[in-house]
Amino acid sequence: MTMNNVWLQPGTRAHMLVYRPHTNTWQVWFATNNRSNDSDTWLGTYMEVYPCGRCEQHYRSETDIRCITVREGDNDEPSK
Repeated sequence: MTMNNVWLQPGTRAHMLVYRPHTNTWQVWFATNNRSNDSDTWLGTYMEVYPCGRCEQHYRSETDIRCITVREGDNDEPSK
């Protein structure tokens, strides 16, 4: 199993960078309850960055999941 996690130094605002090869995205975690296994099971706050430039802010708790689009991608159509 290949790990696509990058550990960051203590004191930085970001906790972890996770590359998701199946979606070709990066997750930049700012707060999480875990740093092991699959990041799909973690709770916390992260930004998801796509190759097209799209950026989304995600919040995931045991009872709530939120996603806010921070920046549309170059190929994304504006929301109507």
